[in-house]
Amino acid sequence: MILCLALGTGANTAIFSLLDQILLRSLPVRDAARLVVLHGAAQFPGSASADNMETVFSVPMFHDIRDRTRVFDGVIARTGMGVTLTGGEAERARAELVSGSFFDVLGVRPQLGRVIEPGDDRSHSPHPVAVLGYAFWMRRYGGSASALNSTLRVNGIPVTVVGVAARGFLGVLRGGDAPEMFLPLGMHPQLAPAQADWADDRSTRFVNVFARLQHGESREHAVAGLRAVYQPIVADELSHFHRLT
Repeated sequence: MILCLALGTGANTAIFSLLDQILLRSLPVRDAARLVVLHGAAQFPGSASADNMETVFSVPMFHDIRDRTRVFDGVIARTGMGVTLTGGEAERARAELVSGSFFDVLGVRPQLGRVIEPGDDRSHSPHPVAVLGYAFWMRRYGGSASALNSTLRVNGIPVTVVGVAARGFLGVLRGGDAPEMFLPLGMHPQLAPAQADWADDRSTRFVNVFARLQHGESREHAVAGLRAVYQPIVADELSHFHRLT
């Protein structure tokens, strides 16, 4: 079941569609049928970096959509990153950087400890915490509760383990490798100093955006709400680039 919305802004369009339920039915997420992935075909200046086939948005644009839209119970963002773990034998790992309400909006509870919370994902002073993937926890810690409050050095940054994701939760992407850990999105500048300005830069798109429709939200009302919000956001985005040229 797919909900699509095409929004015109000149030659630009954006499409919002429900995630294919088949892709989520085996994951421990709440009411998967109400989750939507945001797809945009608008041609913005700047650059894009993606680790999957979904549309990527800038972090400021994600914030605009999250803060202005009223047809969702929550809006979340994620991006993937390869990291190096040290403090023992060095190891490469796959990290998932997620916005603060990521687990709450999905309805994913921790297997152990707690999940990343909004207070962990402050833009310029995030908490250096990690939620481990279940398989990584079993492999590295043998499934022991001693993992909680332990410290990992991720790209040289000391990070405190605060929880373990639910068994079977592999993130929201279609296929691909399961993340070894989840970190606050706000840590991106610390973990990737060469990309430190990405989080505030409207010309750099690197996060996927997902949302949960409100209970009882009709398709027609959702379409109208998205159109009313997204067109001004696109106009603001293009105006920003025009001022720079």
